[in-house]
Amino acid sequence: MGMRTLKAVSLASVLVLLLCASALGAPRVSVVTLRRTLGDLRISVQYPRVETGGDPKVLLRMNRAFKEEAVRVLRQMEALAREAGDRGDPKLYRCERRVRVTFRRGNLFSFTAEQFVSLPNMAHPDSGLVGRTYDASTGEAVTLDRLFLPQWKQLVQDRVGRMAMDRIGSGKLEINQDQDIPSAEEYKDSFYLSRDRLVIYWERYRFTPGYVGVVTFEIPLRELRHLAREAAVRFH
Repeated sequence: MGMRTLKAVSLASVLVLLLCASALGAPRVSVVTLRRTLGDLRISVQYPRVETGGDPKVLLRMNRAFKEEAVRVLRQMEALAREAGDRGDPKLYRCERRVRVTFRRGNLFSFTAEQFVSLPNMAHPDSGLVGRTYDASTGEAVTLDRLFLPQWKQLVQDRVGRMAMDRIGSGKLEINQDQDIPSAEEYKDSFYLSRDRLVIYWERYRFTPGYVGVVTFEIPLRELRHLAREAAVRFH
């Protein structure tokens, strides 16, 4: 086999490897912003759009659902803003939802959606956070039961319970009156993945007074690797 043939074969092999790597790579997810203006008040709502990582029909279905949800949120914010009317300096008020992609590996991706609304007729601003994890190959939301073996509940409850008690003891956290440290079952859907961590969050008001806001607890994924069902969350 001549040198030209060898070079051609090598180049072809490299191209095949690159194409395979691209096909098997993590989902590529962008963030889209919808905007509306009411007088001088600007409203913005973001949502994720999955560009690659799965069957085009699956991605189309996911992206349509993400956009439809964002449009609903935008209309809700518009209605609140119209009800509030034009009072005060609009620069002091905000209506927005910001999306941040926090994890992309294997077929999985996670994102957070943080919402903040402050309007003239509100006694205090309203804010919240939602975290979600999806499998781009199926278009379905992913649960902790899908990611980990059943023992995850005890491990997460132990870690979160310890962190919560430490914060309460140091005055950095307060839970609602007559509220015990909740079990993992109570917040099993309130999570998202970051680059190397599982982030558990307590929604505002759910277990704590409103002024505390959203509470987060980070657990390194390496502590859960022996329970991982998915290679994407297995760290060594």
